[in-house]
Amino acid sequence: MIIHVVKPGDSLYTLAKQYGISLNDILQVNKLSDPNILTVGQSVIIPQQRA
Repeated sequence: MIIHVVKPGDSLYTLAKQYGISLNDILQVNKLSDPNILTVGQSVIIPQQRA
């Protein structure tokens, strides 16, 4: 598991691509319903890639 601190310009879509994980996995782990709502400084859990 990785903790990513949101920086200006980050989005859940770009984080999913950057870490090679699905957007849905990030949404579920972080209990987020809207992928468009992120704030700078927010911590986002990035789950490990599935084997």
